[in-house]
This record gives sequence, C-alpha cells and structure tokens, in this order.
Amino acid sequence: MRKGQLAARPAQQHSIFAGGGYALVGMMYNLGACIRIMPSSPVCPFITGMYGYNVAIMIQGTDRYDEMYYGTTIGVGLELHGRHKPERFFSIQVLLPQRPQAYEDDLENLERNPNVQIQQKPWDVTIAMGYHFGH
Repeated sequence: MRKGQLAARPAQQHSIFAGGGYALVGMMYNLGACIRIMPSSPVCPFITGMYGYNVAIMIQGTDRYDEMYYGTTIGVGLELHGRHKPERFFSIQVLLPQRPQAYEDDLENLERNPNVQIQQKPWDVTIAMGYHFGH
C-alpha cells in the first residue's frame, strides 16, 4: 500500500489526520484522530481511532472479486522525537481494524468457491510506521 497523510494539531495533546493513497485494488482514504498521552516527552505514547479503508480482496487473474472495505480501526502507538528537531519524528502503531460484515461474508463465499484459492488472509492486528515532517 502507498499512502500519504496530512495531520494537524489543534491542541498539543490532540491531532487529527486525513490519509489517502493506493491499496491493492484502488484508491483509498481514512480520517481519524489521536490523543497524545505525554505530548512533551521525546517518547510520546498515543491512542488513535480512524474510519476508512481497512481491508481488500484481490484475486489474481480476474478483477471480478476485487473489492475494498471500509470500517473503523483503533490502535496505540509511540512517537519517537529527536533532540534537534522535535517537530519531526518517527511513529510506530499497533492497529486493530474492525472488519465489516460484508468483507467476512464475501471472504466466506470465496473460501467455498472451488475455482478460488485463498493464499493469504489479512492479519487481525497490523503495524504501521511513519516519519512525520513538521515545523
């Protein structure tokens, strides 16, 4: 998946974001917010929640079953700030996507289809990493 994200901090402990990009079968988006637990610390834990793309089905050789699904995702993470430019930082998150029922139903139907072989299912928990540029 290729994704970009814009974020704003209306208060030191809160941030909001919007992301978009390309994910397996098409363009995707997500919108969300973070609550920063220790905003002045060089290692700042946070909790996050968002709505948007969180899973897709793609069958090689045909686009008949290709579909993107949207739902909520919650998670926790850490911001790792440097000393010289604390406004620029790495982040790492552990995310728990809430898969929509339509995805579960479509996947179950594909598993019963003798013409389709499922090679990989998405993880129940995902990890996201990023580098934030700021001023």
